[in-house]
Amino acid sequence: NPNKKRAQLIDAPKNIESLEVYDIRGNQIELNEISNSFTDIDFYGRSNGVYFVVVKTKNGVYTSRFLVY
Repeated sequence: NPNKKRAQLIDAPKNIESLEVYDIRGNQIELNEISNSFTDIDFYGRSNGVYFVVVKTKNGVYTSRFLVY
């Protein structure tokens, strides 16, 4: 998913507890407690590259890879 500094969660689980963003080296660069209205992940100010977004719910953990350019 090439991206220009913003990602939108589409069909995200309703029971999201937290969202974590990691860079390609595995360094955590963001941790957000989530409200029900949360839909966007802001990559402004971040270097171009590959990022991993980890969404945690009561039912499991979901990971997506994003290319930011």
